[in-house]
Amino acid sequence: MTGLGRSTKKVFRENSSGGPATEDQLGRLEQLAGHALPEDCRSYLLTSPGALPQKTDFWLQHPDAPWIESVADMDNVDELLRSWEVQRLNIDSGIMDYPDGLWPIGGNGCGDYFMISFRSDSRGHVFHRYHEGTGEDPEDMEGYFEIGTSFTEWIEGLRDLAND
Repeated sequence: MTGLGRSTKKVFRENSSGGPATEDQLGRLEQLAGHALPEDCRSYLLTSPGALPQKTDFWLQHPDAPWIESVADMDNVDELLRSWEVQRLNIDSGIMDYPDGLWPIGGNGCGDYFMISFRSDSRGHVFHRYHEGTGEDPEDMEGYFEIGTSFTEWIEGLRDLAND
């Protein structure tokens, strides 16, 4: 898998349900979000068809909470386009599912999401949305935890629990 660090190649296997992104697809994602993608996330999408953990015991130690978090999937560009189209429709209709400037990029398979930030104070950072901890106000960051100051830091911070 190109475009990812050495440790990431050990964590992920390719998701054969999609292909690497095209510039047109990335342009559409950026149009939906209203911002350019962070360069490391853009590079990942251009070189990877999306990814799934090699096995079920890849985790990250949650930096702001007393638990470890599983990573079930990273969305490929087709899945991101579908998800982001819905989010854009919701935003344009006045429905806010997430704080402004956070867009989903993957999940844990249990209703929690990994989100990339386009916010001015945290651009490119990755957040974990803990669905059981979010408040009623979608602009409240309650239940959102920063888990990487960049897409690359987040991906490369994943660990094989069996080997740690």
